[in-house]
Amino acid sequence: MDFFDILIIGFGFTTLFFQRFTPTTQKILLSTFLITIITQLIFVGLRWQYYLIYILFFLRSLITLFDYKSSKKYVRFLISFKTFTLTLATTVLLYVFPVPSFESQAGALYSVGYSEELVVIESRLNHVEFIEISNLQEQTQRELLVDVYYPSNEDTSFNQISATDNPISDNVSTMKGMFRQATYFNSDVSGFNVDSLTTTENMFYLTAFNNGDSGNNSLNPLSWDFTNNTTGLSNISNMFPVSFNQDISSFKLGSINLQFAFMDKTAFDNGGQSLNTWDTSGVTSFFRTFRNTALNQNIYSWDVSSVTTFKEMFRATSAFNQNLSDWYVNGFNSSLLDMSTMFYQTTMTQEQFTDTIVGWAVAVHRDSGPYSVNAATSAPINSFDATRTQDTDNSGNSVDYSTKYGSDWPSNPAGENWTNAGDARQFLLDNSWSV
Repeated sequence: MDFFDILIIGFGFTTLFFQRFTPTTQKILLSTFLITIITQLIFVGLRWQYYLIYILFFLRSLITLFDYKSSKKYVRFLISFKTFTLTLATTVLLYVFPVPSFESQAGALYSVGYSEELVVIESRLNHVEFIEISNLQEQTQRELLVDVYYPSNEDTSFNQISATDNPISDNVSTMKGMFRQATYFNSDVSGFNVDSLTTTENMFYLTAFNNGDSGNNSLNPLSWDFTNNTTGLSNISNMFPVSFNQDISSFKLGSINLQFAFMDKTAFDNGGQSLNTWDTSGVTSFFRTFRNTALNQNIYSWDVSSVTTFKEMFRATSAFNQNLSDWYVNGFNSSLLDMSTMFYQTTMTQEQFTDTIVGWAVAVHRDSGPYSVNAATSAPINSFDATRTQDTDNSGNSVDYSTKYGSDWPSNPAGENWTNAGDARQFLLDNSWSV
């Protein structure tokens, strides 16, 4: 037990003898009790182990406030019994479920973070008897509500891991919030074993993490080896801090929703390296994924055939100016509905925007869908060039649309015959695209 535990429990047992004190002394004791509780809440925080003692203080305050007295012995006994029971129960709770502290090698205490995690045991079902008395549905999986205490907040002195400190992580499937709010943490964690890793949500949130690169020079790629990871990552939401900018092209993505994944990570440009190596075939959402970042890397070969929304994907990413026409290769998901403001406040040129829309039109025409898509309504800087007849890739090489797209380019003089970018855009408009 710590100082506050002893002090508050001491006050609790003191209330057993309140009837022997004068009204003035009672009020002084209650005021001191209140100050102690407030101080405890500020410096330790709200802990469920103290709930009973809070109830005792509230009831004792009501009795004193209304100057309640009873001449009946059984009433006085019940009040004393209530006081003793609540105080004793709090003592037991604090002994059985203590609030932990963590010590560094130097002996300094870390501050204690707290969260609740719901764990679903998919391989085990609840017993029939338990389902009957708890009114649960049949075939219900077992669930555990776990209280997690961890050494992590803005006051922690935990700031690095040496090469010999890399944890044994070969069977770890989640590193959610692992270093969250460890303000000064910035170590090279490239050596982590990620064979079973699927979740890194909030892993480095509110830290100084840049994989050990203290000069923000993008020199330390986060090169995790996913060779033996069969599933890939399923959640990297808010994984990195605002200042992060290292190469993460080695990441293996599984079936994943990338909504908000890098939003407002204003320094992120993948360390100046291409992200073309990412297998994005399992990505289902790019909603605001790179909004307000510094990204301007090649991603032209991505397979986006599982994505259902690109809304605001690059919005306010002012550096972004890439031709994405090659996304036509794998086509689009038939459930795609929204691409609105995808390129808003970027620096895509008129040529890049036009070529991108043309490539997408070719895919929609070839695959007979998706139709009725709320798409980018105009180029970020200039309007769509309807007279354009050639595609210019991100290396500056130009080729006629009909040559690039071959048999996928409608060129039947007796039927559908596209001669320029305007014809491709008109096809989209005719099929309810708002481009």
